[in-house]
Amino acid sequence: MKRILFTLLILQLYCIAFGQTDTTFWFAAPDNDVVNNPTYGQYDRPIYLRISTYSSVANVTISIPANSGFIPITLSIPANSTSSINLTPSINLIENFNANTIENKGILIVSSANISVYYEVNSSSCQCNPELFSLKGKNALGIDFIIPSQTTWSLDTIRHPDPRAAFDIVATENNTSITITPSKPLVGRPANIPFTINLNRGQTFSCQGLYKNESNLLNGSKVVSDKPISVTSKEDLSFADGPCADLAGDQLIPSSVMGKEFAIVRGNLTPRDKVIISAIQNNTNIYFDGSSTPITTINVGQSFEYDITSTLSLYIVADKTVNVLHYTGTGCELGSAVIPKLDCTGSNSVALVRSNPGNAILLLVTKNGNQGNFLVNGASGIISASDFSVL
Repeated sequence: MKRILFTLLILQLYCIAFGQTDTTFWFAAPDNDVVNNPTYGQYDRPIYLRISTYSSVANVTISIPANSGFIPITLSIPANSTSSINLTPSINLIENFNANTIENKGILIVSSANISVYYEVNSSSCQCNPELFSLKGKNALGIDFIIPSQTTWSLDTIRHPDPRAAFDIVATENNTSITITPSKPLVGRPANIPFTINLNRGQTFSCQGLYKNESNLLNGSKVVSDKPISVTSKEDLSFADGPCADLAGDQLIPSSVMGKEFAIVRGNLTPRDKVIISAIQNNTNIYFDGSSTPITTINVGQSFEYDITSTLSLYIVADKTVNVLHYTGTGCELGSAVIPKLDCTGSNSVALVRSNPGNAILLLVTKNGNQGNFLVNGASGIISASDFSVL
């Protein structure tokens, strides 16, 4: 065990506490299938921002800089508190539902003090398609991204309107030139043919997969820009190994923030979790659990997809920088999150809102010696040293 890593698993929800403590956050919100099921309601709402403070009061402004029609939301959040902001009334101004179209939908959150933020698709009417997107502040901004995805589970083909796999881009500066190379066909764009768009500050662009079968998801697509951007990835109503169709996604990280050493703790997804390891350099060797023999070697744009079926955890080392995406959940209810490298500098506290009545499971990885030092809502003894096992 090397560094601190928190993982929260809630039935139908999955969030890694990789959310950077920061004062500025950019986010492109994905479009999620509304469905309008007569029994279960609308799958894509409500949507929330969950904002947590630390030792200082935070004065926070939430805006959509490219859309003057959105009235900025301002609030003051006390120290060591969490505030929930319901964005559902503005969902049509926020979700990027138009493919292959420049829109004015980028969300900007600015705070007077360090905060952590996640975006929640609550899906409370059916509790069947929720997800958390952990906002990563400056760690989400970069100029070189690769899109990770599993290639085993297809998307729902029954519900309407069509759920899709997609990645959504937001620019943080004017006159940003972005070149996109889709690995599979997009709505309005062929596979493997680079194209370039130009965005101004706060403008967004949604790249939506044309097909729903697992072999046509967007794994390995590339996004390169000349100024900092943020990218969000999602697979909507993705089938895991069972009858459940669920939203899985996260805010991605650029190549500059990727790493070489990772720890994965298996959740309760039946019968397997999945780990997707993506290379950004040729001849990248991947090692598991301290082995000196690589389990695989991958090249730029390639990914290694590995099933965790029986082991409690997985220790990953690469000889070159990689991205790691983890799919887990409970039963067949799915979620995904980018895994931070073990030398990622994190906070010693994390706040989350339990907004779902399902089973809640907390998975922790910590450096040896910290096992008995956890407090839950200020109370000791809830998480004890005896609850931990060696990774």
